[in-house]
Amino acid sequence: MHYQSTYADFYYQYNDTESSAPVRSVCGTSPYNCINPDRFHNPAWNTNISNWPICLQDAVSSYPHLSCELTGRPCCVGLQAVCLITTFEHCNFLGGHYHSDAFLCSQVDCLSGVCGLIPFAEKDHPDQVYRLWLSLFLHAGILHIILTLLFTFFVLRIVEKRLGWCKTCFVYILSGVGGNIVSAVFVPYYPEVGPGASMLGIVAYILVFLLMDCRYLEKPHVDLLAVLVVIVVTFVMGVLFPFLDLQGLLKFKILSSLTSKDSKENPGNMDQNPRMGTRNFSLWMAAYSLWLALLAIYSASGTSVPGPNPCAIRNGGCEYQCLPKENGYSCVCPTGMLVSNDSRSCQESNEFILFTNRVGIRRVSLDVPELVSVPLPVYNLSVAAGLAWDLDINSLFWADKLIYVANINGSNQRPLITDNIGTPVALAVDWQTKKLYWTDSGLKRIEVANLDGSHRCILIYSGLDLPRDIAVHPSAGYMFWTDWGATPMIGRSALDGSGRKNLVTSNLKYINALAIDFDTDTLYWADANTHLIETSDLNGRNRRVFLSNLLHPYGMALHGGYLYWTDWTSQSIQRVNRTTGLGQTSIVTGISYMNAIQVVNRDRRPGPNPCMVNNGGCSHLCVTKPGQNNGSTVASCLCPTGYALYGNQKTCTSHGKLPHGRLTQSILMTPLQDSQQLKLAKWK
Repeated sequence: MHYQSTYADFYYQYNDTESSAPVRSVCGTSPYNCINPDRFHNPAWNTNISNWPICLQDAVSSYPHLSCELTGRPCCVGLQAVCLITTFEHCNFLGGHYHSDAFLCSQVDCLSGVCGLIPFAEKDHPDQVYRLWLSLFLHAGILHIILTLLFTFFVLRIVEKRLGWCKTCFVYILSGVGGNIVSAVFVPYYPEVGPGASMLGIVAYILVFLLMDCRYLEKPHVDLLAVLVVIVVTFVMGVLFPFLDLQGLLKFKILSSLTSKDSKENPGNMDQNPRMGTRNFSLWMAAYSLWLALLAIYSASGTSVPGPNPCAIRNGGCEYQCLPKENGYSCVCPTGMLVSNDSRSCQESNEFILFTNRVGIRRVSLDVPELVSVPLPVYNLSVAAGLAWDLDINSLFWADKLIYVANINGSNQRPLITDNIGTPVALAVDWQTKKLYWTDSGLKRIEVANLDGSHRCILIYSGLDLPRDIAVHPSAGYMFWTDWGATPMIGRSALDGSGRKNLVTSNLKYINALAIDFDTDTLYWADANTHLIETSDLNGRNRRVFLSNLLHPYGMALHGGYLYWTDWTSQSIQRVNRTTGLGQTSIVTGISYMNAIQVVNRDRRPGPNPCMVNNGGCSHLCVTKPGQNNGSTVASCLCPTGYALYGNQKTCTSHGKLPHGRLTQSILMTPLQDSQQLKLAKWK
């Protein structure tokens, strides 16, 4: 049996000893890997995963589908107690309760969490009958309590004189319970508290009594007006606390019967008891007419009784989440994605930040309202540093002892460069000729290869001490790098490694980051020792301080009108205007050791270049270098290490003398010394 983890697209083959086992691994939980299951809430492992217990402690596992970080866990949302498997950020956005200790919705009890109070006797069967009368004694605030006390003193006290405390209590409680039942039928997902239903029951009793006994009253119009004032006040309270005034149908019918019976036994007004006759039919019609009038007024106020859930059928047509609202519903997308023009499907963000933080790679979409970092599903990272991307092949590259590649969304992770590598620190992609450049501080060199890792070639291997960051300018044919060594510097050469030059050599220490403004041909660099971001032209001239008093800048990127950088001390990503240096803003905070940063732009596409047609005539690697005309580039052919150009300088051969600047295969095999590893471990 094969298990496929959608988190990392990793297949695990169970061995023969496990072939007869009744259950397998699901959602990061394995019966074979859990050494302390919570059997108090769930019974035991079985073939029905909805009955699986929560695993309180896992054994150390080497399986990627068990050791990877899960980003989706149960989230209880809304009064409907809906359970979703989603991320912590999305759960907070929905206002739900995120269960970080559970894997499956069957392991949480959303309904009990929403209802609270005394737990259910059975998980899926609500039995809190006491809620029918409990809400009558709860209030929504001081104003609510004051209105209840005023009603009790000026209205309920008069009714008690007529009916006595026992009957008044019976009418009051029964009206409230009946109103709550009606309210639960018509508006089941709106919480409500207070004795509003009981108040309207008492007012209904008084009003029907006055209508039937008005000829026995000395001033019936004054008494009727007073009752109408009470009704208006009660209705206003219903507006303050929605849906309290919709609870009248059942209680009015019950109270009408009670009123009719009481009128036959004790006819008269509130203070006298002259004989009178009433008919049940009249009382029923009067009470029902009053309920219709209140309902019409309430509907005219702009509030209506909610209808069926529009998301119940086919998820409202939404691709991901369907959320009901007052006038219909809306479709929402996972964090970092955009709602398409059809308002139902979702699409990928066009602009987003990618950054590493040693143990992971995270993404922040820039064209959505919420700037939230979301982890990519990559695993087994320990010292992730360099980062590069190319959307034409939907690929993301990073350095972590080796060089890895994955899809831009983090799926399909695999090693790219694994042999003869020391400590790769920084990466850069030439999106014109589709080449990957990297610095290796362990072996003290700069290399290049195709984006699939083939035709690897060493460009610079001498005169480097601790090469750090690297940046390329494809349209100008240049690459730039920084060096942390005994003589810190910023260097430049053509993309084929020729024409090497030291651009900046003074007042430098830990030059962590490079970035290029391709529109103005401006070079930016950040120094963690001087706490500066400085700029110059591509020749190292016109040097100036762009930003000062920084804390510990590490990675840097330019996009749109902004300059972005990561900072170790503030544990944040900062952004300023790339021209003025003003408007500094924190984009992401609270994440330690944020290293490399890149801004992915789907508009970045390769343009015309000398290598576009027939690989520039080269048999293996074609890169560009500056041409004789200002701003132009020409093709330059390179050979994989161990091969050499001959004759027409376009074809590589494994025989003959190697040209200047190329290394033999034996040099490529040079091992990394322990002293170099120790030195590189002390990152600045």
